[in-house]
Amino acid sequence: MVGCGEISGSPGNGNVIFGSVSSTLPSIESAFIGGGFWSYASISSDNPLPIELLSFTARPEGRTVRLDWVTATETDNDYFTVERSKNASDFEEVLRRQGAGTSVTAISYTDLDPWPHAGVSYYRLRQTDFNNTTTTSDLVSVRMPTEGGNGLALVNSSEEVIAIHDFATGSLIHVMDMTGRMVWQGRVETEGRSTVPTRNLPVGAYLIRVSDDSRIESAPFVK
Repeated sequence: MVGCGEISGSPGNGNVIFGSVSSTLPSIESAFIGGGFWSYASISSDNPLPIELLSFTARPEGRTVRLDWVTATETDNDYFTVERSKNASDFEEVLRRQGAGTSVTAISYTDLDPWPHAGVSYYRLRQTDFNNTTTTSDLVSVRMPTEGGNGLALVNSSEEVIAIHDFATGSLIHVMDMTGRMVWQGRVETEGRSTVPTRNLPVGAYLIRVSDDSRIESAPFVK
């Protein structure tokens, strides 16, 4: 299992940023072109391909959506933005990841949308160059349960969070902040119920994840 904010072969850390996509600089946008690669009209040495995208996928993972993408090469690539929409028209920014700048080796990126919409949502990947030129990928759809999951519920207090679940003893428990950094970890000691201490956590939003060898359940809470 690859944790939230984790990246293989790439610099930078993940951030979760909610809200509309905005920029103080003018941008030029190109659409994803079939065949597995982003492309501009010109592919001369004066206007190289910004990235070669091998894949972009989104799939449910417990109560979160796991987002994976792989680039074959990157040229002057500043950062990636994952955007989400309920209607495939109006998009909001979910997270932003630093790009590799210029690279000629394959790089795999992994991140999570910790609070996806219920029902069907559409995700796309936006790439931004150092000169603020952007390209966007094709849309991928994800269907999440319209009702709360049955594997994890939280009872929150100022000192602790009690996780009610159906996991066996020995299962893993992780607490992550919204940048994907793990701030606490432990194991299920009592079947069906775990206490997570939160007294020393800074005020903010967090995600509890309980997992075993076969599945993962996640739920957010606010300290």
